[in-house]
Amino acid sequence: MAEDDIVVRKKLCDILHRERIIAVGSTKRALEALVQHKGKLNLIIANARVLRGITSKDIIDRLCKKIEVEVPPMVGIYRKGEERIVKKIIEGRNDQKFVKYDEKDENFPKKYVQTIKTQYSDLLVDDEHLDKDWTVSDAKQDMEDIRTWLSEEGLVEKSLIADEEKKTVEMPENGEGVDYKKLYFEVKEKYDELLRYIHELTE
Repeated sequence: MAEDDIVVRKKLCDILHRERIIAVGSTKRALEALVQHKGKLNLIIANARVLRGITSKDIIDRLCKKIEVEVPPMVGIYRKGEERIVKKIIEGRNDQKFVKYDEKDENFPKKYVQTIKTQYSDLLVDDEHLDKDWTVSDAKQDMEDIRTWLSEEGLVEKSLIADEEKKTVEMPENGEGVDYKKLYFEVKEKYDELLRYIHELTE
């Protein structure tokens, strides 16, 4: 999985949570992973910019030939405004599939999985997990999801997460007397701080 936006990467990986995914953030890292896991990759999923980078000038073909492995099937993820990049990739080769990334499209996870299955039919999918509301993404939920992911991946000690959770502001059940603006900025500050920490880990 090659995606430079770590939040988007996390969401794309989460949909495929039953698979073992090697997540990277650049074209260079994607090629390094291909060499490191020689012949063991079933599929490459990459955003359009990374996919353009690894396919231009037949880079991936020449690399796979050098390490004596088959070029893995590929799925490209593109956003609105990147159609021109997709067109250029298709003009250069036609052995990949594409799916448009849209956080507001509640059917995106299913489209994403269906596209992947055209390239990798043995994909393991949890249908119940797939049907959950993908479009719900308020800052507090994202922060909790990322905390859990960091802990599961061993990127941060659970004790650090636990200490941070102690600082979470509790909201009265009836909602009276709550300064929602203040609460929003407190949650946003913690979320931004966590994102900075993640970027430091991945740089």
